[in-house]
Amino acid sequence: MDAGSEQTGRGGRHPATANILNVDTIASTEDSTPWRRLLPVLAVVFLAALDLTVVAPILPRVIADLGISAVDADRYSWIVLAYLVAYTVTVPLTGRLSDFFGRFPVFGAALVLFLVGSIVAAMAGQLGTMILGRTLQGLGGGAMLPVSMALVADIVPMRRRAFTLGLVAAVDTLGWVLGPVWGSLIFELLGSWRAIFWLNLPIGLAAGVMLAAGGVQKRPPVSSERPGFAGAILGATGLVAFCLALSSGGEAGLSSAQGAARLGADVNPLAPWRWPLLVVALVLLGVFVIVERRSAQPILPRSLIRQRLFQSAGVA
Repeated sequence: MDAGSEQTGRGGRHPATANILNVDTIASTEDSTPWRRLLPVLAVVFLAALDLTVVAPILPRVIADLGISAVDADRYSWIVLAYLVAYTVTVPLTGRLSDFFGRFPVFGAALVLFLVGSIVAAMAGQLGTMILGRTLQGLGGGAMLPVSMALVADIVPMRRRAFTLGLVAAVDTLGWVLGPVWGSLIFELLGSWRAIFWLNLPIGLAAGVMLAAGGVQKRPPVSSERPGFAGAILGATGLVAFCLALSSGGEAGLSSAQGAARLGADVNPLAPWRWPLLVVALVLLGVFVIVERRSAQPILPRSLIRQRLFQSAGVA
C-alpha cells in the first residue's frame, strides 16, 4: 500500500477532507437558530406579557365576584396596577442577578413565582388576595423578560443574536396587545375569569419542561462579583413609592373625599399620602443614582446610561 493509500481513511475519504466536512458541519450548526430551545422561552415571555392586560375586559366581572363597588376605581385598579408596578420594578434588576446566580436558576425561580401568583389570583375571594396574586405574577413576569433575553444571547449564535433579541421584544409587545383578546376569548369559552389564571399553569409548566429538556446549557454565572443590592433595593422602593403617589387620586376622576362619597365610593386611603410618597420617591431615586455612580457593579451599566437611545427610551 502506498503512502497516499495509507493516508486515506475508511470509506476512501482523506483525513483532511473529513476535517473540512466536520468544520462545515459545525459552522452550519453554529449558524442555525436553536428553535427547540428558543420557542419555550418565547412562550413564557408571551404568557407573562398577556397577563399584563388580560384582566382589562373581565374586570367588571372580577370586581363583582370579589364584592367591590364599581365606583371604587382606586381600589380595584390595583388588580391591574399591582402587576404593572411589580413588572416594572423587576425588569431592570434581574438581568444583573442572573449574571451572579446564573441564567437558568433565576429564570426557573421567576417562572415558579409567576405560576404561584397565578394560583393565588385564580383562588382569590377578596381584593387583597387578588392584589397579592397579581403582585407575585408581576414579579415573576417582569423577571422573566430580561433573563429570557440573556438566555437567548447565550443559546443563539452571534450572527443571529440581534434578530432573536428583537423577536423576544416583539413577542413581549404582542402579548400586551393580545392580552384583552385572550381574556375575552377564554371567558367566553369557559365562562369563568378564574380559568384565565388556571390556564397559565399547564402552559408555563410545559414551557419550563421543554426548556429544561431542550439541552439548555446551564452555564456558570457570568460575574463572580455580587451585584449592588443596595442600589437594587433603593431603585425598587423608589419606583414603588412613585407609582403609589401617582395612583393616590380620587375615584372616578374626583380628587375630593366628598365627591367620592356622593358616588358611594370609599375614600382612597392613599390620598393623604400623595405628597409624602412623592417626596420619598424622589429622595430614594436620588440616593439610588448616587449609590449607582459609586458602585463597582451598578444595576445599569454606565455605558448603557450614556447612550442617547437609552436616554430617549427612558424619558418616553
